[in-house]
Amino acid sequence: MTVLLVEDEALVRELVRSFLEHGGYQVVEASGAETAMAAAVTHGDAIELLVSDVLLPGTNGIKLARQLRGVVPSLKVLYVSGHPGDSIPSDAISEPGTGFLSKPFTRRVLLDKIRELMDGANP
Repeated sequence: MTVLLVEDEALVRELVRSFLEHGGYQVVEASGAETAMAAAVTHGDAIELLVSDVLLPGTNGIKLARQLRGVVPSLKVLYVSGHPGDSIPSDAISEPGTGFLSKPFTRRVLLDKIRELMDGANP
């Protein structure tokens, strides 16, 4: 399975990428919304999951996810943030196929949350 990872902080992106690769996922990285959209066009339906920071330069992960679902309608989304969960609109994380994970998190917690999303359980 291919995951599109969108994180503007390089060290965090590298760590999360290693977590995902350890879990057996192929990872396409993007540092922001523009590169994420380009990756989605290039990789198309191969991308099954978006893991995105909520706060991105010039936009946010919620707007990005909605744009990406225009390209890949079946896309599952996992938002990650170092901010309290209540700072994220509840309608965004209550959408089907969408979850939220607070930073910091362990590899196991990330991989469990992804499996939960992909299996269709309530996040």
